[in-house]
This record gives sequence, C-alpha cells and structure tokens, in this order.
Amino acid sequence: SALNFDGTNDYVAVNNPYRTFNKEITVEFWINTPSADMPFGSVMGQGTSNVDNMTNNVWLMHPNINGTMTFYVNDAGIWRAAQCNIIAGSWHHYAGVASATSTKIYVDGALVFTGAGISNTILNNSSSVIHIGKDVRYNVGKPFDIPRYGNMSIDEVRIWNRALCQDEIVNNKNCEPNAVLQTGLQEYYRFNQGNVNSNNAGVTTLTDASGNSGRDGTLNNFGLTGLTSNWVASGSTNTGTCAAFVAPTAPITGTTSICIGASTTLANSIA
Repeated sequence: SALNFDGTNDYVAVNNPYRTFNKEITVEFWINTPSADMPFGSVMGQGTSNVDNMTNNVWLMHPNINGTMTFYVNDAGIWRAAQCNIIAGSWHHYAGVASATSTKIYVDGALVFTGAGISNTILNNSSSVIHIGKDVRYNVGKPFDIPRYGNMSIDEVRIWNRALCQDEIVNNKNCEPNAVLQTGLQEYYRFNQGNVNSNNAGVTTLTDASGNSGRDGTLNNFGLTGLTSNWVASGSTNTGTCAAFVAPTAPITGTTSICIGASTTLANSIA
C-alpha cells in the first residue's frame, strides 16, 4: 500500500530521526502527484519544526511551485542542491544523493542533475524532525503563501547516511531491500500499514523497517477513510525483496613504480 496526502493539512512526523550525518546522504522515495506545480517544500524535509534558518535546516525535498523539485542539503550553512522536473499523473521514483564530490538527483534511476558536493559537513541538528507531506520549516507557510502541504501519494521512503551509487539505486528501486543486510539505512518506511481505501481510523503509525529504534512516524490530520487522506493502493512497482547489490569491480593488471609525491593513472579494459 501507499499513503495519500490531501494537500490541505495531512503530514507524517518523525520526531526522532537520524541526526549525525557526515558528508553523505541519500533520500529516495516513490511519489504520484496530480500536479507538478506542488507547493514549496511540500514533499519532505528535516529540520527544526516550524523554524527556517541555516542553523536548523538539514535537508529538503523541495518543490518550487513551477513543476520542479530541488534536493537541498545544508553544508555547514551553505545549501548544496540538485534539481529535477516533477512528473505528474503517475508513479515515479526520485533519489537525492550528496557526497564530498557532488550533489545529484535521479528520476527513475536516471541521473538528471549534478551540483557541488559537501565541502564541510552536513548540518547536525539535535532537535531536528522529519516531516513528510509538509514543509518542515513552516506550520502552514509564509504570509501570503499557499499552504505548504503536498497533494500526493507516497511509498517506499528510505533515508541513508551514505551516498548510494546509481547502480545501487537502480538495483533497489523496484523492490524492498532487506534492512538487516543494508549498510547506512537509517529510516525505511514501506507504507504497508492499513487496508486500501478502507476505514483505517486506528492506523496512525508509519512503521520504520530500518531496524533502528524509535523512528516510527506519526500520522497527523488524516481522514483515514475513503479514496483520499488514507492508505491507498501503490503504483511503485515494488515486487518482492531486492537481490543483494554487488558493487562492480574492474581488474587492473601490470606493474609500475610510483614515486612519493608523484601521481599515476590506473586503467582497465572494461568500457
């Protein structure tokens, strides 16, 4: 299943998320929204609830009301960013990845933008929370702003404290990883609670499957009955458990002498 947000006041709060990032992070999820022009910041983010400044913001999946979405990561007071187009009307997978070398965003496993990497460290905010379906920085929005809540259905939210490579994103995007076998998986929400389009009045916890303690989410303001603001059918194409990802290797043969202070280039015959 998945969870539908009505765009009015629905959101999920994770009040005890992972907070000690270094230079790497990956945020990935499946989403279906009826309109690409989503309100500012309304997909998800981590920071101090209802506070917007660079001593509190950690990261954002930030729609820009113009059909685009930016993955922002706070590099010790400087935003590092990568942007993509939002595809409306069907299910799609998005992944934001930041490391010391780059900040990237992938759509359905394809790299669409590369920006500057983390030169210092990702901000660690000991009071930060995660909001899904709402801009974590605002209760509603700025004065004269439209409410910053997302009209969308979402599934398979995963947050890692390492930078996944493209091959690993592709390997895992259409299946459910075995959390026990993963390295660095800090929050994992499968959205498998509730019965589709039924009366789910008592199902108000989003279960974290990462194996880390205390990181469940709490549903806020959901109707939990009918076709919207409720647990709904997913279109994320997740089928079974992921095969274990094995990083590719390339053989390098031959010998050479390397002098201290000099540099050399290693090459292999694999294209």
